[in-house]
Amino acid sequence: MTVLGYTMKIKAIIWDYDETLIDTRNKNLNVTRLVINEVTRIPIDKFEALLSLENYVKAHRQTANWREFYMKDFGLSENQVDFHIGKISNNGHLMRLHLFEFEDLSWFPNIIRSGMVDYLKFILGGINFYEPITGHLIKGLEKSGQDRFLDLCSGGGGAIIQVQKNLAKEKVGPIDVPIILSDKYPNVLAFEHI
Repeated sequence: MTVLGYTMKIKAIIWDYDETLIDTRNKNLNVTRLVINEVTRIPIDKFEALLSLENYVKAHRQTANWREFYMKDFGLSENQVDFHIGKISNNGHLMRLHLFEFEDLSWFPNIIRSGMVDYLKFILGGINFYEPITGHLIKGLEKSGQDRFLDLCSGGGGAIIQVQKNLAKEKVGPIDVPIILSDKYPNVLAFEHI
């Protein structure tokens, strides 16, 4: 893949919607236990996949997605998955909203997009929002064998300034670890100031 003139062999892409970069397997197991108990009314100890985290991870890895997982391991039909999971979502047990950001829409005025991105840079940089992920980023580099980061959806790149400072504190300076910025609507002027 070539991005902004750099060719990279990508081994993994982390897509973390809630920006926590943490292991959520325990949380997912607990949510699945709640969902299956609510839908089937069968005690969760009757399902091998729900007896332990190890069983849950093993069973989940044998399916392509959560729908297949619910149907294969818990015997739910497609209708049950669609109806009951939607019902549970509406009851607040498992909430997912498919939202968008105005600044990601092509028709959105660039001047407002830039202002929003600058505001986020100011707020997130002021509270060092990304400091907790520094160790995870370093481990990701070590495990993948990569020597740089590809930041997807960079906006104006403001968050990267703080990430680089945090990496430098951990003895992984910005010169040693290049960070490639990318965005659907890149703010090149902001990128140049980094």
